[in-house]
Amino acid sequence: MGTVYEQRVRKRGCIHFLVGLFVRIPPFLKFSYSRLIARAKGATIDRSATFPIAVAKKFNRCVTIDSNVSIGHDVDFTSMLCPMHIGHHAIIGNNVSFILSTHDIDSSEWTHYSAWQGLEIEPYVWICPNSIILPNVQRIGYGAVIGAGSVVTKDIPPMTVVGGNPAKRIRDRKTVHSDICVESLLAGDLLTYIKTYMTK
Repeated sequence: MGTVYEQRVRKRGCIHFLVGLFVRIPPFLKFSYSRLIARAKGATIDRSATFPIAVAKKFNRCVTIDSNVSIGHDVDFTSMLCPMHIGHHAIIGNNVSFILSTHDIDSSEWTHYSAWQGLEIEPYVWICPNSIILPNVQRIGYGAVIGAGSVVTKDIPPMTVVGGNPAKRIRDRKTVHSDICVESLLAGDLLTYIKTYMTK
């Protein structure tokens, strides 16, 4: 049977398949260029990660992104001074802000420093749009979900759904999203699309 995605692709006729193919080529080229930019800035990027060019320009050597990660538009990595690792199949929505550094409010010099030892975003995490990740957060656990507009002030346990300001536990997550859900975001699934159709 396969997944819903596989069933839909394999049902397509030749013309329908070709339309889908041509729709996916521009995003594929765009994301390939984004990855080149990110690598040129020193980041370690898997060949299947997808993110806009504007986001790629914000990366530096502190960033490591694993396979099939999807990052939306206008994601802000403010003053990235510490290591950040994003695990495979994580999804980061539009307008998410990672506040990676802060100022010493008790200093007359208002000293700017990194409050993080580093941030680990584990596999299958979903950070919904307009969320803010504040300094001192070091780990967002496997499969965790951060609701839209949340302000995260501490580590999030695995398979936990949180939301609000400050973000608090809402419930446990029952399962993680399928791999293909991430690949098909932003039409970044060209190679999977072709492979799925050819194996029908």
